[in-house]
Amino acid sequence: MQEYFSQYIEEYYEVDDVVEEPFVPKLEERTRLVNIEDVISLLEKEKAKDVKVIDLTSVMASPFDYMTICSPINPRHGKALTERIRQSLKLNDDGDSVNRQRVLHSTNSGWFCVEVNKIQIHVMSTEARARYDLESLWEVNENEDQAEASWVDDVNVLPQNK
Repeated sequence: MQEYFSQYIEEYYEVDDVVEEPFVPKLEERTRLVNIEDVISLLEKEKAKDVKVIDLTSVMASPFDYMTICSPINPRHGKALTERIRQSLKLNDDGDSVNRQRVLHSTNSGWFCVEVNKIQIHVMSTEARARYDLESLWEVNENEDQAEASWVDDVNVLPQNK
């Protein structure tokens, strides 16, 4: 009787021929990473007004490479725009920690913020945009860089004790 059952188990667990598939690195599969061009095209497609991109790669104090500022048509459009950005990022996410995202919003102030990897997206009403004026705060000016460089040259170096 035992022989019968062991034969039955062997037949049941018969191993099929396995065809080996070539190894494809995961980086080649993940071509849809979020970059600044994707963000700009999404904002333009969703009819955001006055889209402005500020390059922050030269600013040492910024944790982000790019800051995008845009204005919605009305507060409801601002919330929908932020939700659309969040949904598109969720679709692109492979489950890796590469696409880190954070959504901050305040309906009362008219300011929505989405942070993805090294890109910060601000959806601000025209009133909030005029009030906080992020463009002039974060824009890098060549004259300021030269003035800062001349200030650094004027610093006296203290002699070191030997």
